[in-house]
Amino acid sequence: MATEYIDAKEAMKILDLPTTSFYREVEEGNIPYVLEKGRKRGMRFPKEAIELHARMQKKAQRKPVHHAFARATNADIWQAIENARRVYGEDDIIPYRKVLEWRQINDEMTMSIKEDGEFVGCTTFIPLDEAIIHDLLYDKIRERNIPNKAIRKWTDPRLSVYIASIATEESDDLNRDRERGLFLLRHTIKWAIMLSHQYDIKNWYGIGTTPIGQTILEHSGFKEVVSLENGERKGYIYENLRGSKLINQFVAEMENQEDLLLSNQRIQFMKATTADILDEYQLATSMFGDAVHDVPTRHAWLAINPDIDFIVRDQKKLVGFINILPAKHETIMRFLRGEMRGWEIPAEDVLPFTPKTEVECIMMGMATTPETNPSKRAYYGRRLINGLMQFLYQLAEKNVTITKFYATSATPTGIAILRNAGFQETGQIGKRIAFELDTKNSEASLAKRYRAALRKQVKSNAS
Repeated sequence: MATEYIDAKEAMKILDLPTTSFYREVEEGNIPYVLEKGRKRGMRFPKEAIELHARMQKKAQRKPVHHAFARATNADIWQAIENARRVYGEDDIIPYRKVLEWRQINDEMTMSIKEDGEFVGCTTFIPLDEAIIHDLLYDKIRERNIPNKAIRKWTDPRLSVYIASIATEESDDLNRDRERGLFLLRHTIKWAIMLSHQYDIKNWYGIGTTPIGQTILEHSGFKEVVSLENGERKGYIYENLRGSKLINQFVAEMENQEDLLLSNQRIQFMKATTADILDEYQLATSMFGDAVHDVPTRHAWLAINPDIDFIVRDQKKLVGFINILPAKHETIMRFLRGEMRGWEIPAEDVLPFTPKTEVECIMMGMATTPETNPSKRAYYGRRLINGLMQFLYQLAEKNVTITKFYATSATPTGIAILRNAGFQETGQIGKRIAFELDTKNSEASLAKRYRAALRKQVKSNAS
């Protein structure tokens, strides 16, 4: 293979060196180059060598980081709560006051990871009354509702332990994040094994709400005991942690798995803006060809209602989208009768989400990138559905009620998703099957959850 050469300007850019420093390194023989015999100008630089120098330079510049795993302080707890609040919102966060009350009963339930003395993550194990753990597993209560009297001391007999959290903060450096995650996981497992040998622990419990968390628990040897929300939330038990070969095997496996702990942090659900439309269109056309809504149509719809388009990005790359379109009833009926396709719906027939109104919506499209493994692709899909549900709850808080969802699909995957979500088939349009979900009457889990959110808002308004 012939060597590829680049000019000085491109070499300086790759090495991130100013002109003076760059040519000084060249003169000292630290940067390889070629120059035609008899010429004084026109140096060319081997691209492979320049890129190698850049990687080595970056590695040399990276400062070593010291990690420590120690009992969490009150300051660490406050930081962990603030970080969780920013990521997950207020509803599922345990109030700081309550944590302090728990720490008066048992102040050795949380261990923190510090990076050069700065808090960057923690693990929390809570010895609990087993009946309360079962309520947590079956989603009858959330962690913020755990009563103080249910907290146990490590010296109590026949303990059941609930794994409340294992989490690190995200930095701008993927390699650093991976080191944090692996360090925390290794020391969390060591701590769990130490507790199992030191105290009378009969059972360990955990909840997996993402494929990442479920994989970690299952690889650790935990057994699934309950599955809720179509497998999106699973409860697990481990009956004897002492001397576990699976735990030791899992630690070794983790060393070779690139982003098991990190991918959930890197994957973000968000409302699409006009800046996202082109990326979304490119993903749609790569999967469905020309039978998609074009860019001008998407822009026109968003101009009428900016809350109809949602995406998932993984490390900033768009990997999935889902669209809902509130529209006039007659327009929806024409769409379902096959008299018009989705991209033919004019902007003037799109409706805004106005408080104290009822609307009907078409599920215009949903897709996840095929350029990944099936497990991760399924996770993208769940993030889209869960994110959309959270948005619907927000609409409920504004007294906006979606009475029906409509959709059509011709693909086996799309049809399966709609059926699993509880949509009912209402007919066929050519190769496409038409579906409907009556949110007021359907027994589908999605509809029940939506009605519960509406009832909650009614009670809130009444009080």
